[in-house]
Amino acid sequence: MTEEIIIPDGILHKKAFQDALPHIRQYFEGFTAEQLLALKKDLSKLGAKIEKVDIEEAIQKVLDDSANTLTFAIPSHSLMFSLLALFAGKPEQIPRKLLEKPYNERTPQEQEEAESYLKNIFEAKEEADYSEGVEKITEKKIALICNNQRVEGKAEISWSLFRHDIHFREERLAMYIKRTFGPEGIRHLLALIIGLEENFRKGHFTWSVNEHLERLGYRRKSHGSFDMDLKRTASEIIKIFTGLCITSVKKDGKDGKNGSITGKFLFMVEGFELETFEKEIIDEKITLVATDFWYRNAFSMPDQQTPQYTKLLKEIVRENHREHPLTLYLTPLLAIFWRISPQRKMKVKNLMEWCDLDVTDKHRSYHLKDLESTLEYMKQKGYLGDWFNDGEHRLPSSCKHPFECTLTLLPPEWLKQEFQKIEHKREAPALTEKQENVSKEELIQIIDQTGLTNKQFANCIGVTPQLISAILNNTRPITRETSDKIRQFMKAQNQQK
Repeated sequence: MTEEIIIPDGILHKKAFQDALPHIRQYFEGFTAEQLLALKKDLSKLGAKIEKVDIEEAIQKVLDDSANTLTFAIPSHSLMFSLLALFAGKPEQIPRKLLEKPYNERTPQEQEEAESYLKNIFEAKEEADYSEGVEKITEKKIALICNNQRVEGKAEISWSLFRHDIHFREERLAMYIKRTFGPEGIRHLLALIIGLEENFRKGHFTWSVNEHLERLGYRRKSHGSFDMDLKRTASEIIKIFTGLCITSVKKDGKDGKNGSITGKFLFMVEGFELETFEKEIIDEKITLVATDFWYRNAFSMPDQQTPQYTKLLKEIVRENHREHPLTLYLTPLLAIFWRISPQRKMKVKNLMEWCDLDVTDKHRSYHLKDLESTLEYMKQKGYLGDWFNDGEHRLPSSCKHPFECTLTLLPPEWLKQEFQKIEHKREAPALTEKQENVSKEELIQIIDQTGLTNKQFANCIGVTPQLISAILNNTRPITRETSDKIRQFMKAQNQQK
């Protein structure tokens, strides 16, 4: 007789449960007690005898109801205001051509310009240590990462990730610091948070440069890989996030509810792996851990308290940082404000200060119109529900005192629904079933079924023929990326039949 386990109002076959248990553990590792109890209740409603297929259907139902796969969660506690302010402002004007030019090829004037630029970013700080009974002077490098109307941000540079890279000169570091703490950098930061989301918000995940660029919406080249410059930029921005110890000080001098950041790393590195083939980087993987002060503390709240996080559309990381810098900054900022108060009212001048748009200079009218067009664009894309002006005209720029106008900023409907889930602790990370990598034996069978040569098959899936040969000769493993390409190709073949 089949051994049975009794649950309220039903009986669960032990063998069926054991068969499904590995999948249950995988799917529900990040779920709350409330969600697991809800699943148990759903199972009990299915009848006296529950088959394995019933379990799978119940699991899928909870998965479908648990979270919107188009969204991801970001912390909404007070420290996030200081953190986001580090990325405020317009795209930085960086003399890239000058800084990337070899030192010995610069003219005296170019070298003077480069040194002047570096002095505006770096300063040396000496510290005395007497722990061994004698004075020991240590020089530290401090970088000015931002200086806007809300915060001044500085960072002590850790060379742990740069010491093995002889090409990572001071000029290049300065260039990437400025690229990181701006619209381009906030795209990369939000893409990292999506990676954390996809690992059940545990606070750590394995970062892959290829997966990262896919999240950002970049396209692969004709041969199937991403442009090397894109890989290099992503890798070096990650080094900035993990290699700088950040301190931000609020300009108003108050610690208040928005807080300040003192000597914190955003991410720590636990592991590193580089995959190369014929001197070309195929993939770079880093095990990243988001520090608790800004990430995990938002989700690990006591049972009686509501978690401190809000939601964004994943589409935000695909916005062009040169064309829509204000959108990239305002979208997470407003989502955090709405988590505190769903109907946000702000004076135009205050909102512009948050965006580091000067309301006193000669370009302020241009800045205001840029802000107005950004709000319209955000409404169109679903990042903003609607916005209203209390002045005599719809647009503040048409009013007599435009910067004194008050704007009402409303969240989109989808975000209001997400807030209700968060309040009732019914919201969870978007989960997807993970597939195993294609095995070598499966690959041989697939190539044989297609009737293609190894070279033809490699071209069809967008990899090099050398990579296929290396896999078949057991000198290269089949990665998740290659597996996905093989499956996509076979799916397309099946659809054509």
